[in-house]
Amino acid sequence: MHLVIDGYNLIRQSEFLRQAERVGLEAGRKRLLEALSAFKKARGHAITVVFDGWDTGSPIEERTREGSITVVFSRQGEKADDVIRRIAAKGGRDLMVVTSDRELAFAVSRRGVSVMPSHRFEETMRQADAPDAWGGKDSGDDDDTALHGTKKKGPSKKLSKSKRTLDRTARRL
Repeated sequence: MHLVIDGYNLIRQSEFLRQAERVGLEAGRKRLLEALSAFKKARGHAITVVFDGWDTGSPIEERTREGSITVVFSRQGEKADDVIRRIAAKGGRDLMVVTSDRELAFAVSRRGVSVMPSHRFEETMRQADAPDAWGGKDSGDDDDTALHGTKKKGPSKKLSKSKRTLDRTARRL
């Protein structure tokens, strides 16, 4: 599976990563890349992280490698969302976009690409075999009712279609 991650979106949705970003943008990106490297080592998925170069970026799109992770900075005047849409247009069934940006999520899901909200992806990363990157194991919200709400009885026991799709997608990770 190839994961395409909206970098700043994930950083700003995670308290752990946001703490590093308070020191500076570079510190937030570095902590994110460290966590993703540990996740990649544990799970083996191809990972591309896209950051905005909107204001102060280069006039051309920049691609670099940080270990085994591809890092893309959009060119000046272009948003990371546009780069992610372009990647999704070329992508296939094994592509998953990680973002909590509703407009972007809707646009890429219309192309048949799986989308996972940033907070849900962070939970998946914390549960991976790489707890060191997140400052130790998660505090233990492994209970199914924490993910799906209160226990239901009867026909309403079935999760909504969107939640079932998200669960199916998360299991692929």
